[in-house]
Amino acid sequence: MPGFAPSSSWLDGLQAACTANLPLPVRASDWRAVKTYLQPQDLAAYRNLLPRPLDMPAQPLVLVELAEVSPTWHEGIVSIACRFGDTEGWHGLYWAIDSYFPYVFGLLVGYPKFMADRMTLVREGGAVS
Repeated sequence: MPGFAPSSSWLDGLQAACTANLPLPVRASDWRAVKTYLQPQDLAAYRNLLPRPLDMPAQPLVLVELAEVSPTWHEGIVSIACRFGDTEGWHGLYWAIDSYFPYVFGLLVGYPKFMADRMTLVREGGAVS
């Protein structure tokens, strides 16, 4: 819109809403992932990683995930739990991706994505790597 200049609080709210609640354009059944949750050892450092207007969650956690969203779309993510008002969600710190469209879309909404050459999830017996 010509002449439209969003305020910084409007942009902060948009970023926080996207970070906490962005729905993905895939069905949950399409998503395969290896995830692990870790408890942070240094809460002061954790707090410093949360940009304003995000706050500390009830339970601080670090999520490390390698996901296969589709056969041609993989993501490697390091996120930390956060809170925006009464809503808890995840704030992505590191986001590798190997598919161009989700990469560009993610950058447009503020995710810290970068292109990876290739990522795969392989199941061998009872193990996934």
